[in-house]
Amino acid sequence: MARRSFYPIGLLCFFFAVPSWGSPPLGAVVQTWNYDPLTNIATLKIVNASHTDITAFNIAIKETYADVTYIDGTADSTNSAALRRIVEEREATVASKKIATAIIHTALADPNDTDPFMAAARKIQDRATTWRRSQHIKLDLDPVVLESIAHELTTMSSGSVNKLDRLKQIVDREEAETSLLSVHAVVDANHSPTPD
Repeated sequence: MARRSFYPIGLLCFFFAVPSWGSPPLGAVVQTWNYDPLTNIATLKIVNASHTDITAFNIAIKETYADVTYIDGTADSTNSAALRRIVEEREATVASKKIATAIIHTALADPNDTDPFMAAARKIQDRATTWRRSQHIKLDLDPVVLESIAHELTTMSSGSVNKLDRLKQIVDREEAETSLLSVHAVVDANHSPTPD
């Protein structure tokens, strides 16, 4: 008898679960999108499908380039504007890392500074904030890279590790990354690599 009462409950749960399988998504939904390759602009039409107010949402966009850059500094490119954006982004990252390491070196060299972590973090953050407040024709600095390093320094400042050694390790890491990235920031679109 106990088995028979189990089946109606199971069927009841099944019937209530079925409508949710085919239900439309709730929240902010991309209804349509269009990409104009001439202007490099993507237009999204987003609708609220939740019947309640949406106070915030996030959109992630994956950008894929048909152009290819190689480690030897050459590129296959049919879109010079896209290649220019790739190179600008790489150059801005390198420039930002160089600025951050220079600021950290200055903080390390100051014998009167009791907290070089915070001094460097403030100066790096100030540099990012100043850059964001001014207008730019090209991306010559990446404020996100600067802010990321400043945040790391602020976080490390409150730790109990040997601060000077840790700061020197961060400088060494950033200089090594800068050295590696510098190679990728120099791209010659006029020469294609020779096939092997």
